[in-house]
Amino acid sequence: MKQAQDRMNQITSLVAIVISVVAMVLSIVEVSAMREQQRADVWPYLEIMQNYSEDGFALRITNKGVGPALVDSGALYDGEREIDDLDAFIAETVGAENAFGYETYRSRGIVNAVLAAGESVDLFAVDWTEETQLLLKLWTEERAIDYRVCYCSIHDQCWRTSLSTARAVSARRCR
Repeated sequence: MKQAQDRMNQITSLVAIVISVVAMVLSIVEVSAMREQQRADVWPYLEIMQNYSEDGFALRITNKGVGPALVDSGALYDGEREIDDLDAFIAETVGAENAFGYETYRSRGIVNAVLAAGESVDLFAVDWTEETQLLLKLWTEERAIDYRVCYCSIHDQCWRTSLSTARAVSARRCR
């Protein structure tokens, strides 16, 4: 009788251990799913587009995600060359006789900016004139103009995107 009692206690103990292990595994799976849901709830997705209208042209970035985008870096490129001086680059592209500056175009940097979900920013915009039409014609026909950006979510998940790729690619970090 004592042996049967001991055997029953061992089985009961074993069942309790199995139930505990299963409960722990389920808890780990649940926590992992909750973390993924939290990340998805604040996922930013930046899209860079060229917008043409009867009034002019804009290079625009929009956060189409559901969470804020913490922009770490962003720059205009001509091929692999980063454009540091927009006025000089415009003059180089259209020639000194057709060059224009801040009086004609609008630009905004977004480095270290936070773009809220649904927010759009014009990175570069011009109203149509003969000079601005020439610039856009040369940019699209003779230059490899690109805008590249690296941004992160509030959970430090980072992505790189550009005008030329039109899709975000996961990045370990921005810098």
